[in-house]
Parts: sequence; C-alpha cells; structure tokens
Amino acid sequence: MSNFIFIPIVILSISAGLCAILITYQLQKKYRLGYLSAYLYFQIFINVFGLYGIMGQGLVKKYSSSRHRRSRQLKRSDISSPCSVFLF
Repeated sequence: MSNFIFIPIVILSISAGLCAILITYQLQKKYRLGYLSAYLYFQIFINVFGLYGIMGQGLVKKYSSSRHRRSRQLKRSDISSPCSVFLF
C-alpha cells in the first residue's frame, strides 16, 4: 500500500479510536456504571494494539520487500523495536 493511501487510513483510524475513547470516558463520568470502566479499558486496549498491528504490518512490509530482500535481512530487533516502547 502506498503512503498516499496508508497515511490517511492511519489518521482516520487514530481519530475514530480517539472519538470512541472520549465518548466512553464521558459516559463513564456521567453515569458511573461499573461496566463502563471495563469498556473504557477495552477501548483503550483495542485501539492501542490495533494501531500497533498496523504499524507492525507496515514495518514488516517495508523490510521484506523484494528489492531489499537480498541486501537487508529482517532482524528480530527490527520487529520488536515498537514493543520496547511499552516496556518503559
């Protein structure tokens, strides 16, 4: 997928996820129901790891393209570098 299509899709995904999280937060603050806090954590979890999956897919496609296949091998540290952000 070219950057011309990929970047707007990522921006749209981030904005839709942020809207869902904000709506859930407002519902939790207004109604104070127990299951809304679990739903808020679910929204955060699904959006963070969904974006992580999209970024990981783009990273793997970038490094495993046919023109770089011979000159650059896919290393484990290249794939796990986005994971290191969550360690701190």
